[in-house]
Amino acid sequence: MKRDLKLEDLKQRSEVVPMKLLSVRVPVDLIDRIDDVVDLLNAGKGEVVVALLNEGLGRYRSSGSAVKKRVAKKKR
Repeated sequence: MKRDLKLEDLKQRSEVVPMKLLSVRVPVDLIDRIDDVVDLLNAGKGEVVVALLNEGLGRYRSSGSAVKKRVAKKKR
């Protein structure tokens, strides 16, 4: 799976990219909506979640309200 996967890319299959498992808690209705997209695009749930995250991050970045500088974490 491409790291920069978008929803439009799910119509065309792409290469496999190593991934890590991330466990998050989301509302049940959101999972149901994601499942609807999975069925609509005939794609895997992981692919759809990555694509949705990338779409959201892209829109946030282009919105002008994106944080320009990350705060450096202090090392102990």
